[in-house]
Amino acid sequence: MKMKWKLVGMVLLPMVIASILIAGISLVLVQNFLDEEQASTLKVALEGYNEDVNAFQNQNVDITVFEGDTRTQSSIQGVEGTKASEEVIKVVLEEGKEFFDTDVDVHGIAYYGYYIPTENGMLFAGTPQAIVEDNVSKMTGYVLFITNVCVLTFGIAGYLIASRMAKQIKGATTNLVSIANGNLAIEKESRVSKSKDEISEINKSTRHMAEELSGIIKAATNIGNDVSASSEELSTTSDTTLSAMNEVSKAIEEIATGLQGQSESVQSIAENINSMNEDVDRIKTSANDISDCSERLDGGSNLVKEKITSMSESNQKVNSSIGGISDKIQSITEVIESVKGIVSVIGEISSQTKLLSLNASIEAARAGEAGKGFAVVADSISNLSEDTSQQVDEITNIINTLVQDFDECIKTIDSTVADGEEQKENLEHVMEEFEKLSLEIEETSNKVHLISKAVDKTVEGMTQISHEIEELSSISENSAASTQEVNASVEEVNALMNGVAATATELSSKAEELNQELKFFKL
Repeated sequence: MKMKWKLVGMVLLPMVIASILIAGISLVLVQNFLDEEQASTLKVALEGYNEDVNAFQNQNVDITVFEGDTRTQSSIQGVEGTKASEEVIKVVLEEGKEFFDTDVDVHGIAYYGYYIPTENGMLFAGTPQAIVEDNVSKMTGYVLFITNVCVLTFGIAGYLIASRMAKQIKGATTNLVSIANGNLAIEKESRVSKSKDEISEINKSTRHMAEELSGIIKAATNIGNDVSASSEELSTTSDTTLSAMNEVSKAIEEIATGLQGQSESVQSIAENINSMNEDVDRIKTSANDISDCSERLDGGSNLVKEKITSMSESNQKVNSSIGGISDKIQSITEVIESVKGIVSVIGEISSQTKLLSLNASIEAARAGEAGKGFAVVADSISNLSEDTSQQVDEITNIINTLVQDFDECIKTIDSTVADGEEQKENLEHVMEEFEKLSLEIEETSNKVHLISKAVDKTVEGMTQISHEIEELSSISENSAASTQEVNASVEEVNALMNGVAATATELSSKAEELNQELKFFKL
């Protein structure tokens, strides 16, 4: 949940700040545009004045004619005979300048008013402030409505995207931690994601790897059980063979003490040899089965290694992608710093402009009547400089806020990269466990080869015994020498069978160790 809200903040916060900035600038521009538009309309009305003060009332524009500083004609009721304000008299009548103001008091009513000087006095054109402010309110409402709709739309989209990303990251982290702890019972998603990004690929690869790994572990467990069962059977067979060889030894001792009953002894030996051949065949079959199981187990181990390596590479791609996002945010921060420098230069230009305006006003005052027009320009430059200075301060504050927000985003991304490194360490731990498993499998395979060799030597020994018995049957006069040879062969077989029994015991122990190692994984 913590990652979800971090992503939501990272997506929505810059968006909301940018929307507020755009809305604020739009409102300022709308206000300035309407003021300039109203001034232009009033000035056009004065320039088109044709001795009819009511000519522009259908456009909500009132006309007033002044003789000197006194109103003589007006479309505004009850204002004839009243005087203009001292500020208007000073600027228009005394200095001969045009004058515009957004708050002109005409007989108790606030007007947007424009004055121009005439030969006998001056002309006034004005629109009630309430009408203009109503237009401003409507335009402001439109701007705020559009801004709110955009913020809401982008906010919902950003929340949904951040929620989805957080869910995918949480799922991938949970699966990886589960696998690292040996738990392969990962639940499948209720639906297949259509996303093609790296996080979705990690989730799919993790689930697929858990399924493959679970199948391999089950197969390895079954193979270990088979090896254990075969080892027990091999041990039993070895005991049976040793018992039969003891019987052979007793029979040979009886031959050595006398030739009486030689035929019966030879027949008993033959029967025992046949039983031993059958036991040796079963031992060889079990050894072959164990060898095949070892090969399959080794192949399964290699497949697990490949899957874990693939998952590690996918994790590396995620870290690389997050690093790219961090670089992009860093680049944006550098651009904002550049903009900050530009804004600083604009502030310096504004200060210089204000100083230039002050110098121009001083020079206009010195020039007297000839410098009145220049004074108007100086006054306009001064107003422009003040507005520019205010806007520069606001932009500077907004840029500082953006820089702080981007720093917080970078910290969040660094935290995500650290989590990815921890997951990488867990994967390396799993790889180490499988390396140990591979060594155990290889050692088991070596033991199986030893058993095969021992069985082959046993077969050779049994063949030699068979030849000795045939010679014993056909040549009774050489029974003493044959008995010694048979005794030597029996001793060799006993030694070999003891080796087989020891190998079977060790193989059973290794199979048990393998099963203990596989219990680390929970299926």
